[in-house]
Amino acid sequence: MMEFTSGYLVFKNVPTLGAAHTLASQLGRLKSDVHLLDVGFLVKGAWVAAWAPEDSKQSIATLVQTHKLESVKVSATTLNAMYSLGQAVEASDTEALIVEADEHHLGSFFEFIEASLAKNWKLLEIRLRKSGPAGAHAFFTGPGGLSVVPLKAGALISVTKTELSGEYRQYF
Repeated sequence: MMEFTSGYLVFKNVPTLGAAHTLASQLGRLKSDVHLLDVGFLVKGAWVAAWAPEDSKQSIATLVQTHKLESVKVSATTLNAMYSLGQAVEASDTEALIVEADEHHLGSFFEFIEASLAKNWKLLEIRLRKSGPAGAHAFFTGPGGLSVVPLKAGALISVTKTELSGEYRQYF
């Protein structure tokens, strides 16, 4: 598996799996440093996600314009959490934050994640939903008093803070 560094997550939600694979094929044929991460179904339609290193800003701008992709600058921590390689819950973690977004606000969702990491929250995992309500969710931990970073109105479905105690801790 590729080792990620900070860079750009570029993605697009499309109506069908065929459209996702067609776009992935177009991206895959490019002579660029863009690497495909995921091509597959979501709850509503499908998506294509790719990653490019930070020094690819011009290539990303061209891709975004040509293929109408979304682009968000992300850290290696965020990319690893998409593959269940995030940090683990520690004994000192007292609460968890569950953040959910719908499929129309994935760019804001990833921006929220980066802003939260800047506040020293620990990102445990990110999941794009393949069933259930459309969208994505992430799990964070941190010291008591996790505070929510302001976002554009309507960008998040919910932010739930819960105490990490007892047997419940095993779910993280």
